[in-house]
Amino acid sequence: MVQISDSVSITDTLAKNSIKSLFESIGITDTMSKQASYNKSLSDSILTTDAIIKSAFKILNEQILISDSSTPFANLANNQQVVENATTQITVNPSTPQLVVVNNNTSLANVNVPSTVTSPSINYSAIKRTSGSVISVPIMTSLTVTKDTTGNTQPNIKLTIPTNTTISGTSWNAVLALPTVESSSSVSLPTTSGEVNTPQTVITIGSSTPLSFDKPVRLLFVGQAGLRTGFFHSTSVTEITSICTSDSVSGVPSGSDECKINVGADLVVWTKHFTGFATWSSSSSSTSGSSSAGIGQAGGGGTGVGAATGVGASSTSNGGGEGPYLKIQNVSYDTCDKQIVMIQIATDKEVDPMVIIRTSITGVVNAKLVADQPYAQENINATIKKLVYEAAINPKETSFEVLALGAVGHNIFSVGKTITVTSCSETISFENIVVPTQIDVQAPQIFDVKYKIENQTAVSADTNGFVDSKSVIISAIINSNSTLDQADLRFFTLNANTTLDVNSMTYDVVNMQIAHLPISGNFYMVTATISPAQLQSPALVYWIHVKNSGQKTSDSQQYILGIKPTYAINDNLDIDIKTNRAEGTTSTPTAYVTNNAKGPLFGTVTLLVNGKSVYTSVPQIFEIGQTAVKLEWHTPISHEIMSYQVTASAEIYGKSIKTDVHTVNTFPSTKTIAISNHDSIDVITRGNTTIAYPSVLYSSFTNDHTMRYKVTSPDGTCVIGIDDICMIHDSTLQLQGGLQTVTIGGQVYRIRYSGPDSALERFSITSVDPIVGNWQIGIVSQHGMVPMIDAESSTFLKIKYRSIDNPFITEK
Repeated sequence: MVQISDSVSITDTLAKNSIKSLFESIGITDTMSKQASYNKSLSDSILTTDAIIKSAFKILNEQILISDSSTPFANLANNQQVVENATTQITVNPSTPQLVVVNNNTSLANVNVPSTVTSPSINYSAIKRTSGSVISVPIMTSLTVTKDTTGNTQPNIKLTIPTNTTISGTSWNAVLALPTVESSSSVSLPTTSGEVNTPQTVITIGSSTPLSFDKPVRLLFVGQAGLRTGFFHSTSVTEITSICTSDSVSGVPSGSDECKINVGADLVVWTKHFTGFATWSSSSSSTSGSSSAGIGQAGGGGTGVGAATGVGASSTSNGGGEGPYLKIQNVSYDTCDKQIVMIQIATDKEVDPMVIIRTSITGVVNAKLVADQPYAQENINATIKKLVYEAAINPKETSFEVLALGAVGHNIFSVGKTITVTSCSETISFENIVVPTQIDVQAPQIFDVKYKIENQTAVSADTNGFVDSKSVIISAIINSNSTLDQADLRFFTLNANTTLDVNSMTYDVVNMQIAHLPISGNFYMVTATISPAQLQSPALVYWIHVKNSGQKTSDSQQYILGIKPTYAINDNLDIDIKTNRAEGTTSTPTAYVTNNAKGPLFGTVTLLVNGKSVYTSVPQIFEIGQTAVKLEWHTPISHEIMSYQVTASAEIYGKSIKTDVHTVNTFPSTKTIAISNHDSIDVITRGNTTIAYPSVLYSSFTNDHTMRYKVTSPDGTCVIGIDDICMIHDSTLQLQGGLQTVTIGGQVYRIRYSGPDSALERFSITSVDPIVGNWQIGIVSQHGMVPMIDAESSTFLKIKYRSIDNPFITEK
């Protein structure tokens, strides 16, 4: 054995053909071991002593001041890019569209494929496993691939392969093709008599060799909820008809290799195989247009909703028993500070309906299911579930349309509502009768949940309360058609970061005592005690879980009980509120709880109008500092100007604090007068204060084509009419936005006019400034301009008022 030690200050080049181990110290000590037979050149700048021991093995100890790659891979093709082991995300380059993975322990988790990349793929040949003719590749880290198909840099297709998934294929080359858009003419979609298919997306993915997965993978098509989908191996598409029981790996029905489910506005496919996938819509060949709902013009500048044109589609739910139960229950919008629309939908289908917002400024916006569904617990055993969606809205919108679409088989059903924006915040209810919650009669029913603090009287769990270092007894009545086998009390400590999703939270469990009640039917009393040691500030969340001998389970709603802290309670309360608003709308003042204590507090905030409670917030945590709490008040309709005294009160562990009292004025949002009444239009005042101004004038009448409108502004300008001097003669509906902008006396007006040939002649005039003065609205003969007195007496002008948006009042 020969040992050579030399100090080298220049670059050495070592060429070896042997079996060797390399040990390198790079800033910190890295250990790198290789065993192979190959030729390789190493160029290193070595500033310290090398110790080289010549034998059948060579050991090199080097201190290197440059960075060496930890993921070596030789002989890359021109179209390939190696994936470093430590790389977690990568955007595919069009010039090197094939990613090369050389290690099972790669950290690659996200791959973005731009629209400019035509043949993206991942080469796994370095880590493939061979068993006979079957080639398999293990994916150790969850991998998400997004594909932009439109060039707007936003993903249109999203592929997710779960952790520890194995891909297999016979005689497969271990190259996984990523989503690639194909021509819609390259596949044959399944059709039935009288049906027309419209392809939406066609992609190939995987390999020309069929690939299978040992667990389902997720394929998401953005914005394509409600469409049909299928897979193909050559050109013939096989439709996927199985519906996933959930959007998860376990959601694929037994006996199926694939399924589909609508998730908000998106279509999701869970599958165990890859080749190609397609999505498409279908419509009846006897109808024109697509399977989406159309929009027609309506009076007053609004829009109306037409029925979807798919086979058997209907614009009314449960029409003749054919359609799904699909209702828009209420819509609320807030452009004061949130710029958001909330929509509550009722449906009897497992697949969530698609909801869209159509507006004149933004266009079509897909509404998304809100993360925290307020009826989640109630929906568990309900046959008619209630879902809440949200979407963004431009604060300049004057109206918008809400459209809900539900699929039954190949048919698309829709319901729609048109909303006129009358203030910056409003809630509109379309349900006078609450939809009854239908439940599974075989599941246990949970009633009369109560809590009792030591020897005090038991109170309803719906009652807000708190406990101070004392045991709490929880009880409930259970009705079950079969024997009640299990009852658990589940609970956890609530803090600001706690999720209320029972599927992802960690909670404690106490077995409840079960006592059969000697009354008619299978009724039981269940009880459990939570000791003081298990109670931690600031609050406790608890619920009851039961199961009967029929293997049916039920969960009560979640209840919250405050746990008083050991430190002193120190807080104050402010409120922001607008002082003027239209009657019949929902005011959403914001209260601000400032916590000056040493830790979090727990409580509620109540809005008081004329001394009476009109709204109490959901009990919540108030962290140190300031917490905003949104309140609500649906203002009464009185058809006259009214004034109300408004204040807010916070209840924190039995301590109450209030803001000062301030006045809020309400007014009728719309005034209707006969056009023969030529009174001057003016602002609405309360004392010497202006609280609202006229912002829209509109009118309509049934036209037999012998009459038409003549509209004259206060300064004598003919705005609409037949005379040459009039600013508008014909319909504006063909113009952009259906509006024509005119300037009169320095004020800008936006005018929509149906034209004199419309069966329902109508106009609307809007302005950001008050529309005041003596506007002359008349109906004249199309021949000779003779006033039509009878028509004028039965035609009305509607004046819509908008509140004066005074600065917020911040009260203490």
